[in-house]
Amino acid sequence: MLRRWYPTLLSTIACLALPFSWAAQAKNQHSQSFSEYDIKAVYVYRLASFIRWPEGKKNNIKYCTLGEDKTTRSLHALFAQPGSRGELKATSSLTDAALHCDLLFITHDAIQPITPLPQYKGLLTISDSPNMLSEGGMIELRTLNYQIKPALHRDNIQNGQLEVSSQLLRIALLIAGSDGENGGTHE
Repeated sequence: MLRRWYPTLLSTIACLALPFSWAAQAKNQHSQSFSEYDIKAVYVYRLASFIRWPEGKKNNIKYCTLGEDKTTRSLHALFAQPGSRGELKATSSLTDAALHCDLLFITHDAIQPITPLPQYKGLLTISDSPNMLSEGGMIELRTLNYQIKPALHRDNIQNGQLEVSSQLLRIALLIAGSDGENGGTHE
């Protein structure tokens, strides 16, 4: 069922481009709603476009997941669509991800045993876990007022030798230092 809606979801989001203020319960013309985890998956897919990777990173971004939940299943379905860019694989550890991935989505359950998260050079870490930023992560996908909004921990991103485009900086919640300790607000 998910696969059937991804072309519609992608074309809807492609029309929106930036800013990323998509409602978690957005409706398309056929009154079908997209789930929060489908929208988070599209965020993960699109966020790589707004990151400057160290040493002129190649165009083919390697996406990985650590853990399994509805968002990772949605990501795998998204990457199975014809015309998707990059590749997605499940990884078994943060160390493996640091060696073979450029962008890592970590599920809430998978983040618990590996905290604090180190910042590896060139590895962007993303999660929707409310304690992601305080545990060393770089981007947390927060749900605020029924919308998904990225929260960026600038120090953690800088430690990974990554840079964020000005377009993403304009629409994101910016966190520095110990400000990430409160985590996200999830409704």
